[in-house]
Amino acid sequence: MLSSYFITFSLFQIPIGVLSERVSKKKLIVVNTAIAAFGFLALSLSKTFLSMSFSMTLLGVTLGDVYVQASALIAEISPEGKQSLYLAFFILS
Repeated sequence: MLSSYFITFSLFQIPIGVLSERVSKKKLIVVNTAIAAFGFLALSLSKTFLSMSFSMTLLGVTLGDVYVQASALIAEISPEGKQSLYLAFFILS
């Protein structure tokens, strides 16, 4: 399970991070949230193990990306010297 996290991170999150340098982080968060909604729908309609696995993979990548990009956005827009305070409030909420 842990190795699959690192593989997924390397295959998806790093390229998405590179993409976030070209595209607005806000747009990327919104798009991934919409894709995650389809992932939840697909998961609820899943009848087989394979379809359930693909739905959970989609959810893991998209929701993970929303969390990573939202954290990066919070760090960018927070005032200088207060990034840790803003990120702590973000994580706790």
